[in-house]
Amino acid sequence: MSGTTMAFLIVAVVILGSIISEHLKKQRLQHSNGLDDKSEGRIRELEERVAVLEKLATDKRVRLADEIDSL
Repeated sequence: MSGTTMAFLIVAVVILGSIISEHLKKQRLQHSNGLDDKSEGRIRELEERVAVLEKLATDKRVRLADEIDSL
């Protein structure tokens, strides 16, 4: 194998490797964005549930305090 052929192969391997690396990086980014969308929806649902639970807990405390004060 001549030096020119070897140099060409090295350059080709480096270019091909960088193309594959960028492609895999893009796939990982797209995959993680999909998970983020699902996670954001789930987080919103959980925040709403926590708000309702906080309201219930606070309301019970206020009622209990009122009942204690009335005694």
